[in-house]
Amino acid sequence: MRSLIIFRHASTNLATQYQRDYDRELTPRGVKDAEKMGCYLSDQNCKPDLVLCSSAIRAKQTAEIAHSKGNWKSVFFLEPNIYGGDPYYLINLIKEQDKRYSSICLVGHEPNFSAFISKAINTTSYIEFTTAAMAKIDFDIKEWSKIDFGTGRLDWLTNPKQII
Repeated sequence: MRSLIIFRHASTNLATQYQRDYDRELTPRGVKDAEKMGCYLSDQNCKPDLVLCSSAIRAKQTAEIAHSKGNWKSVFFLEPNIYGGDPYYLINLIKEQDKRYSSICLVGHEPNFSAFISKAINTTSYIEFTTAAMAKIDFDIKEWSKIDFGTGRLDWLTNPKQII
């Protein structure tokens, strides 16, 4: 069994006139939400073995805050191509990961993450994936190279507003 956590970056302000989208930072609410989700994942005994994070500032901040606040002991890598990476890029990235990692957390962006989740669990239903939302998808595989669309089972999907 392999578990994949999909974690959307926490809330940010809109880019200013002279700011690139890539450089947007978390708002104070975004920081609190990232902390909350990091602790939530720990409370669920779902700390990932590996974190693959978009290198966009807001995603990096979200992952680092959650990692620290949740006391994750995960291996942490920035993956620049998660920013803008479509579901096919994401699944190929996952396929490349070492089988010693039983759980992986991807930290990144919409609309690619909701599209990835839909393909992973084979649904045509709309998936609302708000800022700082997390989804846990389980795959009945022994190594990541065997992951494929349509073979995942959604264990849970939540966001900071749903957590008390």
